[in-house]
Amino acid sequence: MRYMVTQEIPVTAEQAEIAYQLALNKGPTAGLFCTHATSGILTQVPEFKGVNQTFFPENLQAQIERLFQNAETNVYYEATDGDTTDGPRPPV
Repeated sequence: MRYMVTQEIPVTAEQAEIAYQLALNKGPTAGLFCTHATSGILTQVPEFKGVNQTFFPENLQAQIERLFQNAETNVYYEATDGDTTDGPRPPV
């Protein structure tokens, strides 16, 4: 079963603009490097300096949850028909 995790963190307009410009300057990234690119961008946003660059999505997720207690984490699963559903993560 495929799933996607999203994390929402309240940020200022200035923080959002910094992250946006860094992402635009970075440009496209190969699929296997998406977490590395994302975490690298976050390390350059002043209030996210505690984030360490990583290749591993679960590691970045844990860092965000540890550093930002107000982060809202959601998990979405792909159903067999291709739709996504919201729900708890299945046991591994």
